[in-house]
Amino acid sequence: MNNLVEGIISERPKYFRAPFGSNTDHSKKVAEEEKMLVMNWTYGYDWEKEYQDKKALTDIMLNSPYLGNGANLLMHDRKWTSEAIEDIVKGFQKKGYKFLDLKLIETPA
Repeated sequence: MNNLVEGIISERPKYFRAPFGSNTDHSKKVAEEEKMLVMNWTYGYDWEKEYQDKKALTDIMLNSPYLGNGANLLMHDRKWTSEAIEDIVKGFQKKGYKFLDLKLIETPA
């Protein structure tokens, strides 16, 4: 699969996130063989029915008990997430959080 992705975008994937966050010994072994960094999310809510609107999603993302330095946030390509993202980013910035450039994350060689 990585060969296909690399053939299309001219860059080999560096990060692996298992579907539903279900990392197994097998998936971790494959990621290691592919020299990928296994990553998972700290929290995400946009798939839950009660957070499928801009206001509710913004509020929970900014006030989650799981929010902290180094949090990795799960967000999907959905209408309500797209509508909320600007307010979420601005809210994190107001709280003093910064966003990390993925190029700064060390990946397996």
